[in-house]
Amino acid sequence: MRVDRAVATQILEAVSDRAVEAAIFASDQVERSARDVIAAIEWDLEGARYEASLAGRRYELVDPAKRHVARELEARWNDALERVSVLERKIEELSALSAARPAIDRGRLLQLAHDLPTVWNAPSTDTRTKQRLIHILVQEIICDLDDTTNEAVLLIHWTGGRHTEVRVARVKTGRYPSDMAPPAVEALRKLGGHWPDRELAVSLNRMLCKTGDGEGWTAVRVRDMRERLGIPEYDPTQKRAVP
Repeated sequence: MRVDRAVATQILEAVSDRAVEAAIFASDQVERSARDVIAAIEWDLEGARYEASLAGRRYELVDPAKRHVARELEARWNDALERVSVLERKIEELSALSAARPAIDRGRLLQLAHDLPTVWNAPSTDTRTKQRLIHILVQEIICDLDDTTNEAVLLIHWTGGRHTEVRVARVKTGRYPSDMAPPAVEALRKLGGHWPDRELAVSLNRMLCKTGDGEGWTAVRVRDMRERLGIPEYDPTQKRAVP
């Protein structure tokens, strides 16, 4: 559950208002950069056309009797024309890519980002819908365990190539989260008489139960509390069903 909540938080953060604003800004930058590239190529194309025109005039003015010179000038003219064709094709390709980019409805995207947390947390939103959204945004999630810090380490590989590391605290083996520790009296009423006092002390300490003065449990303290509660001592000859 902790891992699920951590991933959900990252998902909602990835499509938050700020993230959408940043994505729109990045898209605008890409578009401006594409226009700048096309403008630069158009500038080169203008120069290439001039060079081709100049090479053509030189070829037309050459004396046909000078065949060696004529072949050289013709080759230069063809090279100039080829350069013009290459630049024209490049401009067409870049213009087509720019036109193919979907139009961005900034207001609609921001509204969706604003509504998503409410939809995600709504009881009517089923797991399959959430999974479809995750599959769109996330390529894979790799989970590792850091025994030094007792954390689960999640490496989220987002669609598009970005990566995010998330660390989630783990519950220590055999222990309860502090907010789930049961009262000592309640635990003793359920467990008392089913195990020896020493084992009960170990179990109470693992469940983070404390004595009335905030101390840990020992076999002696368990015995005293058990006797005050009227709980019988563990009898290995008797088989009792654990509550």
